[in-house]
Amino acid sequence: MKTPAFISVLFFFLMGSGSAQTDSTSGPAEYQSWITTYNSPRIKSGIIYEIRDSSISIMTSRPNYMGYPVKPEISTINSDLIDVIKLRKQGAVGTGILVGALSGLVVGGVIDLVYYSFWKNQGEKQTNDFGVALGDAIERSPEYFAAVACTIGIACIGTGIGIGAAVGSVKISIPIHGCREQFSRNKAMLMGYSINHPR
Repeated sequence: MKTPAFISVLFFFLMGSGSAQTDSTSGPAEYQSWITTYNSPRIKSGIIYEIRDSSISIMTSRPNYMGYPVKPEISTINSDLIDVIKLRKQGAVGTGILVGALSGLVVGGVIDLVYYSFWKNQGEKQTNDFGVALGDAIERSPEYFAAVACTIGIACIGTGIGIGAAVGSVKISIPIHGCREQFSRNKAMLMGYSINHPR
């Protein structure tokens, strides 16, 4: 069938051009970090600001009571207090949900087209339990087939959203366990996630 192939090609073209436009107009990607420490507070979150020989600085900006952003705060954590550093690209969950929903929509549409075409072509040859030709059944009860098509589409979109959210929520985990040598081994990689480091 030409229609499903056209829809698939169009979808991948739109997704590719959209991502290319985003990459060309936006700056370096920022990564949200979650640093589990051995002191209080147990987990510190923010954007990695700077990596030093034996410490990491993160930047946090919380809205004030009026909802407006306040001046970013920079806090420094010594490597011997760090247990695990987890990183995730900002907006990854939302992007995953959007891509999953669009993918589910395309897959559901393709399945619906195949489903409808198959039963329409085979309707003249096969009969259902009531002795009514399936082709006639399509013409007589379009609501039934519309309901099936909607159910397939919703199921595919829901599945796509779930998969997209799961994939987007995956975090990069870097174990330090309070070891300065371990921190030093990962220093070069961590610098790649710092906003205060040229990429």
